[in-house]
Amino acid sequence: MPMTLIRGGPTALTRAELLRLRMRSQGLVRSAGGKESQRGAPALGTPAAAAERLFAWQGQDLGSALWALGVRAPGTTREEVRAAFTAGRLVRSWPFRGTLHALAAADLPWILELTGPRTLGGLTRRNAELGITEATVDSARALASELLRGRKHASRRRLLDAFEDGGLATAGRGSHLISRLALEGTLVFGPFAGGEHQLVLVDEWITESRRFDTEGAVREIVRRYLAGRGPAALSDLAWWAKLPVRWIRSAAMELGDELTTFDYQGTELWGHAPALDSTTGLAPRQVLLPAGFDEVLLGYADRSAVLPAEHAGKVVPGGNGIFKPAVLVRGRAIGTWRAKPGARQVSVAVIPFERPPADRIVTAIRTQARAYAAYLGLDLAELVIEH
Repeated sequence: MPMTLIRGGPTALTRAELLRLRMRSQGLVRSAGGKESQRGAPALGTPAAAAERLFAWQGQDLGSALWALGVRAPGTTREEVRAAFTAGRLVRSWPFRGTLHALAAADLPWILELTGPRTLGGLTRRNAELGITEATVDSARALASELLRGRKHASRRRLLDAFEDGGLATAGRGSHLISRLALEGTLVFGPFAGGEHQLVLVDEWITESRRFDTEGAVREIVRRYLAGRGPAALSDLAWWAKLPVRWIRSAAMELGDELTTFDYQGTELWGHAPALDSTTGLAPRQVLLPAGFDEVLLGYADRSAVLPAEHAGKVVPGGNGIFKPAVLVRGRAIGTWRAKPGARQVSVAVIPFERPPADRIVTAIRTQARAYAAYLGLDLAELVIEH
């Protein structure tokens, strides 16, 4: 049954209710009739619609970043997701936390105007360790512009070679130079060529963007984050965007009735009321195989509602920052999964945290594995439940 949102006092949530609302916000839903959402359905039926809802999502692992849209837009193929980047609608850059994210191209300039200087200001010591001076950055910028001007594109490797050819050493600092130029708004990952993401110049590639003053930008970040991830704590959002909590709380208060509050185990959570209302009647998908680094986990500082603490090390072994793809049942992680693609088929293995899943869950996992295979343009060779 859909929940009724009560404006004013906080609504107490159970864990199941919290996960159900978050899955709806995240677009991990099926249509009211019970079928998986397809193109044109109220759920997020296209990569662009899924991207609009997610706002920005983890992009350091490219395959995971693409499947994050594919899993939210059933029936979409990997080539269609890549095409949204090549068409200029989506990009990858470093808008939040100094971490590579994917997002709508039109959102990047105004976000970087707010967050870029803060991130760059925290790199002073690292720049000194790597011997990166303003003169170094000036040289990198000039070499990148020379290579890419005229709407040309280049792979990361090709750009680093151009730096070396121009007398700029890249050993141990090439990636840092690229992210430095991205943070200042010079470079961005835009189109695909041969399956490889290509770098382009921002001023040529992104021709439209919204404009905000500082307060307006923070309000928009609060609005968009909660629309795609709520209910969530403001501390989750402050961590995710790496912005001061006082900025976030002030913006939340200014948004007024656009937001609604909840109580979850004594913690105040916030949701975007229009987004939650708009998904009433869209039931969360019961079983999912989301990407590693998916925002269903990475979108929150506190992940305990989704990932039981006793199993966290199985998703992030050794706390090394590498997130294995999790198997979700009613929004709760019950194991991990991996895929082994071949030329025409892909094999999928599920590793449960504890006991093997029930037969009906295995049947649903197999359906999701076939959907993943179709997204890759392959057939499912086999599904293995490891013990």
